[in-house]
Amino acid sequence: MSNESVLHEIERLIENFQSVPENRRYWLVRTFGGKYFDSYKNYNYIALGHDEISYSAIDNIRVEAKNDGLIILKDLKTLCDNTYDEESRPGLIASQIYKFVFEIKKGDVVVIPSENSEEIAVGIVTATPVLEVSSKDLFLTDCPYMKRKSVKWEIVLSRQELDPYLYKVLQAHQAINEISHYSDIIERTIGNFYIKENTGNLVLNVATDNGINAVDLFQLGYYLLNYSDKYFKANGLPFNINDVEVKINLNSKGKIQLKAPDAKTIWLIAVIVLSLNGGGLKFKATGVDFDLSTDGLIKNVIEYQNNQHDREMTDIIIKSIDSLKIQSPDDAVKVFEQFNTNKK
Repeated sequence: MSNESVLHEIERLIENFQSVPENRRYWLVRTFGGKYFDSYKNYNYIALGHDEISYSAIDNIRVEAKNDGLIILKDLKTLCDNTYDEESRPGLIASQIYKFVFEIKKGDVVVIPSENSEEIAVGIVTATPVLEVSSKDLFLTDCPYMKRKSVKWEIVLSRQELDPYLYKVLQAHQAINEISHYSDIIERTIGNFYIKENTGNLVLNVATDNGINAVDLFQLGYYLLNYSDKYFKANGLPFNINDVEVKINLNSKGKIQLKAPDAKTIWLIAVIVLSLNGGGLKFKATGVDFDLSTDGLIKNVIEYQNNQHDREMTDIIIKSIDSLKIQSPDDAVKVFEQFNTNKK
């Protein structure tokens, strides 16, 4: 495989990868003290109370306001003030309704906590409009609230597995809270390879239950980047490991996040990790089995590895990966899957 072919394949693969949407927002949606956490999770939705304010009344306000957000919010506050005689903060209710109906949109990410935040589910909103809910839906889901939005849950974590930087998020007490300033932390919770704001991100999940061995940890970073640099140069690739930044969050389990302004740099490092880790190289797309070890790019990386290039360095990386129980970045495999599906 020529140097030009390697670069061309990398560019084609990245072009087929869907980046994190630029307008994506992130929300913490409470589950009424965890009472409806399982219902939300099992039936793929989120909900908001305040059913005294019907959706039809909200939509009438929207139409009369000609979709002007400031007018809608003002009229919603008036409606809430008239509906809740003893409510001291009708503006807060109006704001929560406005956020749920008009601001939480398809493609946004929602985080929901169970009782005492023992479990946390993270999902992606699949439709902007509020769901039509029947009495049968209310009975089936065992939740009385009518205002709902559909969600596809991506991951469910125990509190112990949650990124410690997200603990502060869980302290918010309002029913709906925008948490977009935690976007990078949430994205690395959802996936292990993603492109956000044109920056490539690779998340190496450290799954060991034992203490983190300092030698393995630092050797992994040092030798992985040096090995990648040598591979880049051997193939005449215009990538620079000096552009790579690292963020580390480790207890006994944790994450090592590598990021670079050129997503192709991070993508190729992900491919190198895949080839060295050995697992996750087979998948099925459009009914056809694929083995990435025979595919152009990974085959090229494996051949470089097997040709005794930097053998000592390779062995050190593999030992560190094994010791730390680094999981294969399966989101990188999905790039190949999507690419092969598109070709078919």
